[in-house]
Amino acid sequence: MLWVATVFAFEVCRTPKQGYEMKWSTSSVNYWVNTTGGPSGSYSAIISAMDTWTNVNTSIFTFTYEGTSSIPIQESDGKNVVGFLSFTSSGIDQSLGRSNIRYYVSTGEIFETDIFINTDYPLATDMSPKAFDVQSIVSHELGHSLCLADLYSTNDSEKTMYWVMSNGETKKRTLDQDDINGITYLYPGVQTGTLLLPIGQNIYFYPPVTDPVKSLNPAMAKPVGVGSVAFGGYLFGLHVALEQFSGPADIYGAYYLSSNPQVIFNLKPDLTFQTFSTQEIIQALSTGQPPAGAVPWKGSVTGPIDEFPLGNIPLSSIPSGTYNLYLLVTQAGSLNAYYLWNTYFVVP
Repeated sequence: MLWVATVFAFEVCRTPKQGYEMKWSTSSVNYWVNTTGGPSGSYSAIISAMDTWTNVNTSIFTFTYEGTSSIPIQESDGKNVVGFLSFTSSGIDQSLGRSNIRYYVSTGEIFETDIFINTDYPLATDMSPKAFDVQSIVSHELGHSLCLADLYSTNDSEKTMYWVMSNGETKKRTLDQDDINGITYLYPGVQTGTLLLPIGQNIYFYPPVTDPVKSLNPAMAKPVGVGSVAFGGYLFGLHVALEQFSGPADIYGAYYLSSNPQVIFNLKPDLTFQTFSTQEIIQALSTGQPPAGAVPWKGSVTGPIDEFPLGNIPLSSIPSGTYNLYLLVTQAGSLNAYYLWNTYFVVP
């Protein structure tokens, strides 16, 4: 049995005997997502809940999406999993959700958590008034995995960590200031400021996400979101978001289709595309000079960036295949140093 200590208007978990604060020793935790048994849209709802906590600027903590998986929710397998389960069939006391937290008793350090969402209750992701909102449940349970505890006073009823929720309720999707203060207390680290311009050649890959994740740490950023196609939807919605830069930067956006990887399409400021060969791009990155005629989507800007350049495009109007997307940020006028992010989406 854990006990909790009140800190301002939030509560944190402590070990039963010594009273050590329980928390992760790392500032980034990976989660697998198993949507088996969940309602349509569960993937997006779970990722959005992770982003809600990750995007707190006064905390360095980030939840990182590891991938979808059929991994069962079980303790002590070294994997953090969010998934769906019948509590009745599994012999678990009834509640909307549960977080199983494994930690070292001697220190309070958390080393694994699994989140169960109870399928014995009606669940939805579309704000149905007759069902319980998956994103709200997961937002609350992720707070437990941080290790924030339930709040029971009616004065706390607007907070994500309030212990109960009703059918159709979605307010737990949005953190109250006291929820923000809780994660900041446990994992302090100001994210406000600027994204430093690149000084080396840095490449980052991440699976498709619905909406971008901004971060001052380029390794944690996921600056390109692709809309509902990320979780099997029928729209491609390019969404690009970046923090403010420490100086002028050029931003290039490009893609290629897996069926024709020798042709790169580069996004121009007027939102049309110019084509280059893969070899031209490779040479440009090796020499530090853009290909002849190439122009950045955004030239000599300092940000921040938060735009939907192409609007929402039905997949029915896009040729089938795997689309590899790239976002390149460089010091203005040069390709010698860069951040290069790569993600993708699939049109069946």
